[in-house]
Amino acid sequence: TPRAGVPRLVGVQSRTDLTLAMRRYAAARVRELAALELDGFVTKSRSPSCGLVDVPVHLARGGRARRDGVGLFAAALRARLPRMPVEEEARLVDPAAREAFVERVRAYARSRRPPAR
Repeated sequence: TPRAGVPRLVGVQSRTDLTLAMRRYAAARVRELAALELDGFVTKSRSPSCGLVDVPVHLARGGRARRDGVGLFAAALRARLPRMPVEEEARLVDPAAREAFVERVRAYARSRRPPAR
C-alpha cells in the first residue's frame, strides 16, 4: 500500500508500480554484495534504482519533477553497508573526485583488514 511521502518506482509507459519488486531485489542483491566484502561500489547517476543524489522524483499529481531523490537500490546499499565508499559513475569523470574515491576505498579496505605481521 503506497504511503504518503514514500517514493515509489513506477513504470513510465505501463504505470506499473515496481516498488515492492525493486525493494525485494535490492535487499537480496545487497545481502549478496555484503557477503563479497567489497571495498567500494560505483552506481549509475540519476537512476531510479541506483542514483545517490539528484534522482528525479515525479509527483503523483503531476508538475515539475524534483531532483532530490535517492535510488531504491542505492538506499538499500547504503543502509546495509553505511561505511563502504559508494560513488556515482558521473562524478568519477572528475580526476579529483576519482582520486578521492579511490583513496576512500583504500582506507576502507585497510580499516577492515588486520595489519600485516
